[in-house]
This record gives sequence, structure tokens and C-alpha cells, in this order.
Amino acid sequence: MSAGDDSAFKYRSIYSPYTRTLDQRKALDCGNLDYDWGLWGHNMHKILGKQVSDDVYALVNGCRNEEQYCFSSEQLYRSVEHFIVSYHTKHKSGRFVIMPNDNAIVCQCEKCRKKGNSLRSASPAVTAFISKLANRFPHDEFFTSSYLSVKEPPVYKMPDNVGVIISAIDLPFVKGFAQTKLGVSFSRLIESWKNKVGQIYVWDYMSNFDDYLSPYPVLGLMQKRLQWYQEKGVRGIILNGSGDDYSAFGDMQTEVLAKLLLNPYQKLDQLVNQFYVDNYPETGELIANYYLSLEKHLDQTNGELAMYGGINDEVRMYLSVDNFLEFVRKLDKMSKGIVGDERRKLNILLTGFNYTQLELIRASYIPYNAEYRADCLNNLEGGISYNLITHYREGHGKLSDYIAYSRSNKPKVGKYKSFVCSNEPLMSDGYIGSAYDYHVNWVHSSTLTTDYKCMVDQSNGVLTIGCLLAPIWHIYAPKTVQVWQGARLIAETDIPYAHTPDGDSELQRLLYRMPVKKLQPNKPFDVRIILPNIQGKVAVACDEIQFELNFE
Repeated sequence: MSAGDDSAFKYRSIYSPYTRTLDQRKALDCGNLDYDWGLWGHNMHKILGKQVSDDVYALVNGCRNEEQYCFSSEQLYRSVEHFIVSYHTKHKSGRFVIMPNDNAIVCQCEKCRKKGNSLRSASPAVTAFISKLANRFPHDEFFTSSYLSVKEPPVYKMPDNVGVIISAIDLPFVKGFAQTKLGVSFSRLIESWKNKVGQIYVWDYMSNFDDYLSPYPVLGLMQKRLQWYQEKGVRGIILNGSGDDYSAFGDMQTEVLAKLLLNPYQKLDQLVNQFYVDNYPETGELIANYYLSLEKHLDQTNGELAMYGGINDEVRMYLSVDNFLEFVRKLDKMSKGIVGDERRKLNILLTGFNYTQLELIRASYIPYNAEYRADCLNNLEGGISYNLITHYREGHGKLSDYIAYSRSNKPKVGKYKSFVCSNEPLMSDGYIGSAYDYHVNWVHSSTLTTDYKCMVDQSNGVLTIGCLLAPIWHIYAPKTVQVWQGARLIAETDIPYAHTPDGDSELQRLLYRMPVKKLQPNKPFDVRIILPNIQGKVAVACDEIQFELNFE
């Protein structure tokens, strides 16, 4: 980064596929955390290797836990010290981030507790560890994070070459964010660190991490945040995007954000239009107008932009289905007569939009059409074949998995005509959820019991209900599924009779099947879901209750 002291932020980084090469970073005058830092906190394991003693790990309930470190460990310190000394054989100075692993585990060994560790805070031991390194290497810069177990600042002033990276994950992506309760709290957090460290960086987010391939109008809201950060005296910004993965409009958003990091008061529409004039000479006007219409729509709805959102969030906040489909139709038609680099970039953009269309079908915004759906899947598969797109989201996001599952599992299923779920219509609308998604068609509950109020004109049949098993999202199989009519237990099961996908995937759609007899026709009955007995954050998610006549 070559910008002088008049730039808004001393350090500017965008984690995007468009900042991977040195030429890209020079052109944009911003960095990429994979290349700017001698050590990034979550990569501590690369320093330690495999031959380490147990005391480098956190002591929790009397046992060493390899998911977290003990920051009072002498071996941990010596390992980091040796790494920095080796780093200096090739670099005069460097930036190093020292932070706990990405969890809330806190070491409770005697040394850490003497430094001040509590059950929830590792800040005393971590900041002591960093201060020791900062004094040892005064020409380097060291940073910790204000996140999870190191949320609060230390009680003492740290060396001048120590800074903090504050995560903005709790700061709402909404207009007027600074006046919200969380915005006021975030402002206080910045102020609380100012007198404790030499400089403050903010880690913010520029992507929908559950959907890289659909439009995501983040620029207007991010511009307001950058202006606010500058006013607060923040000296560095790290924007976490899609990493090495493609995202819709990502090339434009990366360049515009790089310019806003230099001066966040530039006119956004001019920056967007200029990018498309320079890079998409044939279709740039169409794309720029459409993208800016999304920004305008989001601004008018005054809603919160979801950082982990599904197609329902997108449609609710900014995505007009008709306008999107018309834009895709026009862009596809124009692309047919274009060659060269612009055609290549359009192919990627249009390929990704097939995912958006598939999600619109799954959520019933587009009427179900088997041929249309098959075309979208084929187009997406072509994108994989040409290595255009490989992932559609951050975690468990292989596009090949999404396609394979979608080919084997249609989102629309048969529906018995008289069966209804009156208190939750999604449970009887004929659309089911996917094992690879927790947004679309899933109804979530974290209460001990959840009753779905149902009715049918038959006495006997079979009830089936789909449930999501996804521990990584804190969603678990129900303890049991019951059918009640009044005070009478009609049926009960705690064992699914089928699941998709096949195999031992950690993401599963479970199907529970229960024969029911002697129901009173056209009288309400309850399908009851019992929450499992699991410690911590727990929820169940159900998609569709189906009734069938044949129960033999």
C-alpha cells in the first residue's frame, strides 16, 4: 500500500479473489491478509507443528484441550519467538496477529488464573503474552483481537507497537447502525481500547457468507461504516470477503471498496459506473444500472442486510424477482454477441445466477418447472467443468454437493388435498428443505416442545415429517416426534426411517414416518416435536408434514 498519510486508513485489506496477486494489490493500493501478515492468529498450529508438549494447550476441567492454547505456556512463547526470528531473515519487520483459536475456550491453569483469566475471558493471559513479544521485538507490530474470549481490553497500557483488531460481527448492517444499541456498544468498545493500544483496526464483512452467487448490495452500507470508522479514529480496515472464491459482482465491489478505503466520501454511483465503463464496455451500463437499483432498493427498505442469509432474506430486503429475471434475460441475450475477456466474465456471472434461480424455485418465488430447473442445474455443472465456480458459500459450500443433492431431491413434493397445518403454513405447502441449507423451507424452534396444529379429512394414514440434522449450525434431531389429538397419544417415534444424502454426511435431512389410526376426521390434532437433551445452543428445524392414505 503506497497511499500517503492523507488516506482514510493506514492499513487497508480486502480478502477477495481480486487481491490475490501482487499486481492486483498494487493496482488497488490495498492488501490481502494472506500476504500482509507474518502470522495470522488462527494459524498458530503451523508454527507449533506436531512435536509439542501438552502444556501448550488450554487446561479446562483438569484436562488439556487441543482446540485452544495456554498463553502462559513457555513453549508456546518460545515457538512464536523462534518463528519471528526466522521471519526476520527475509523481512526487516512484520505484522503479527496473536489471538486464541476461533472458539470461546479459556485456559484455567494456575499461571493463567494468576494473570487474571476468568471462565469467559482469556484477555489477561493473551495480552501478557503479546506484551512480552512486543517488548522483545520493538520494530514489529503485534495485534490481538477483540473477539470471543478476548473481547475486553486489558487493565494496563500495552506497548506502543501493539494494536487491536475489533470484529464488527455484532454491528448491524442497517442504516442508522451507529444509533442502535449494538452500535452504541461498539462505539464504547472502540473507546475502551484507545487508551490501551497504539492503534485500532476493524475487521468487517463484505459478503453474504451463505450465498456468494446471488446479488449482495453491500456498498452503500459499507460506505457509511467506513466514514464512521474514520471519525472514530480507526487506523486500519480488513474487509472479509469470499476469500479465494468467486462472488457475484465481486470484481466491481473489490475495486470500489478499495477506493472507498482511501476516501470513503467519494460518490458511490460514479465509482460503480466508472468500473463498468472501464471493464465491461458492451454491457457495463446494463449491469451498473441493475446493481445500483439494488443498492437503492435496500436503502429504501431500511432493512438489515444479512451476513448469513438465504434467498428469503434477499427477496425481502432488495431482490425483486421479476427485475432480477428480466436483468438475467437481457444480459444473457447481450452476451451472445460479445467475445474476449468481457464474455468470459459474463459467463461466470450468468452461471452463478443459475444458483439464484434454483433458490427462487426452492422457495416457490418461481413456479416449479422441472425442465427449467434441470437447465439451471446443467448450467451450474458447466461452471464447475470449466472451473469457473467451485463454491457457493463459505462453509460446506461445494457446488458439486449442491448439484448432486438437488438432482436427487426435488424441492416440491406431493400434498394430500385436505391436509393443512394451520399455525405454520410452511409445514404443509408442498415444499421441503435441503440438507445443505438451514434457511429455505425450514421452520426453526428452540423451545422444549413445538406443536404444529394439523387437520385432515381421514381417520387412518401415514404422517411423515422432515427434520434437519446439522450440528455445525446447532440444529439437532428431535428427541421424539409425537402425534396427539386432545389428550390421546396417537403415534410416536424417535428413529428416522430414511435420510438424505446417503452415507455419513454431517448434514442430513431426516424423515420420520408414523402410521396413525383412529383420528377424528376434520378435527385438530398436534404433531409435537420434543427438543433433544443437549447442552448449549440447541434448535430443531422441520420442513414439511405429509399425509398419505396408504399405511400398509
